[in-house]
Order: sequence, then structure tokens, then C-alpha cells
Amino acid sequence: MIFSRRRTRIFLKYQLEQGHAARTNTFSPDIRDEQEKLLWADFVIFQFPLRWYSVPAILKGWFDRVFASGFVYGQGIGRYDKGGLKGRKAMVSTTTGSPREAFTPYGMDGDIHEKILYPIHHGMLYFAGFEPVEPFITWTPARDEEARIRYLDEYKKQLQNFSAIPSILYHPTSHYDEHHQLKTEYR
Repeated sequence: MIFSRRRTRIFLKYQLEQGHAARTNTFSPDIRDEQEKLLWADFVIFQFPLRWYSVPAILKGWFDRVFASGFVYGQGIGRYDKGGLKGRKAMVSTTTGSPREAFTPYGMDGDIHEKILYPIHHGMLYFAGFEPVEPFITWTPARDEEARIRYLDEYKKQLQNFSAIPSILYHPTSHYDEHHQLKTEYR
């Protein structure tokens, strides 16, 4: 159960119920706990294997429940650079089943940054207010034991200096007009 008390029982409009739960503090305890962890954190790592060109279904469900209207976006909160999780950084750390070359602009799987990670970085993390940082991608770790060990060492070194990981820069909401179009001076 996501909500301990629903706004209306006649129909379910998920976003309205999330907003109601945020206003009345009636999210179920497991959702509240996850939201509190996010508010506590300065830097969050989303570690997952790439599944069907996205996050695994269980993680997508977590985003759907925890990144709720009234908590990370919505009336009085905003979104993107004004989202509820602003002031925090987030990093994607993912593993792939295909080699690096497959995830290039002309590769079989498409550019990983533009086709696969952009919806996660921009549409989920930045939308919620996070400042996304450059991802850590491990290419086919299950197929090469030496590479897997090398990746673990690289990951450890990167996390020991996590504040130096470059941010992914997106335009703030003030750069867009009333039609959600980038203003001419920022193009």
C-alpha cells in the first residue's frame, strides 16, 4: 500500500493521491522512510544493471512511488532546478551486457548518454531536483574477470573523491519560456 489514507475512493488519480499524502503526511511508512533517506543524503548513488535499455522494473517502481507529487515536484515545489531534492547530487552507476562500442552513436544499442541515460539523468534525477553527476559505467563485467577487477578499483578511486565527479549541466527552468521552449538567448 502506498497511501495510508486516500483522498477519494470514487476514482484513483495517482498524482492527486500523492499530493494529498504529502500534504497530510499519510504516505505508507515504507515510502516515508525512503523519502526521509533522500532528504538526509547529500549524494545518492543509483546502482543497477541496465535492463531493457533502462532501470530494472523494481527500481522504476521505486521511483514511481518515492519521487511523489508533493514531495519532489508539484504545487509549491517546482521541478528540475527547483525540485524537492535540490541541493543534492546523484550518480548513476550501471553495468551493461554489451560492450562499450555497442553504445556509441553508430553502435547497435545507440548512444548510451543520449538514448538511455538522458531519460534517467534529466527526466528522473534532475526533474526531482538532483544535480546529476557523470555516470560510472561498467561495460560487460560478467564477461571479463580482469576488467571487472579493474572496474572495481576505478570505482573505489572515484568514490573516494566523489566531490570531484563533474556534474551534468542542464539549463535551469528560468532559461525556458511559458511554452517550455529554450529562450533564444540560451540556444
